[in-house]
Amino acid sequence: MLYAFITLIALSLFLLLFSFLKETKIQSVEKQLEHLSLTVLQDQYQTTKRLDLLEEALLSDEDPDTATHSAHANALPPNQQHLHKEDVKRLLNVQGVNRHE
Repeated sequence: MLYAFITLIALSLFLLLFSFLKETKIQSVEKQLEHLSLTVLQDQYQTTKRLDLLEEALLSDEDPDTATHSAHANALPPNQQHLHKEDVKRLLNVQGVNRHE
């Protein structure tokens, strides 16, 4: 009987310690939410940066070919550096940006 009692106490202490060390569902959801919020902030920053570059390209007096090779255009990925001024105008018109602001 004494052995059973000691075994049950040891087992209960082990399970109690295990429950504190185990990652809960709430902790995993918190990690996923943190990761998602960081991803959204990064995407928002990149989108804002790209929009600023597109607006600058639209409002600049440079030739479209030289505008794509400027220092700011190099910040864009290579597959997006080929935008022409007409494409930029169309994108800004779709977004409702007034050119004369």
